[in-house]
Amino acid sequence: MEASYTSGVGRSAISRRCRVPSVAPSIPELKCACGHAATVQTSNTPRNPRRRWLQCPGEMVAYCHAGEYDYLRETCDSLRQFIADQRHHISQLSA
Repeated sequence: MEASYTSGVGRSAISRRCRVPSVAPSIPELKCACGHAATVQTSNTPRNPRRRWLQCPGEMVAYCHAGEYDYLRETCDSLRQFIADQRHHISQLSA
C-alpha cells in the first residue's frame, strides 16, 4: 500500500502528488568486526526519538569495535553502494 501527500508553499502553492512507500526500505545486513551480525535498534528516548542504530549482540556496548578497521571500511563501502542504488532507484521512479 502506498500513501500520497500534497505539498505547497503559501498562496502560490504548487501541488505535487508523490507516492511514498508504506514500508521502510531495508538496511543491508551488516556484521560487526567481531563477526556477529549487527542488529538494527530504534531509540525511543526523548532525546533521540526514532533514531536507528546498530548493536552487536556479542557485546554490551553498541556496535563493538573489536577487530580491524578494514572491516569498518568494507561496511562503509557497502553502505555507500546501498545509498547509490537507492538514489538510482528513486531517480527512475521520478522519471
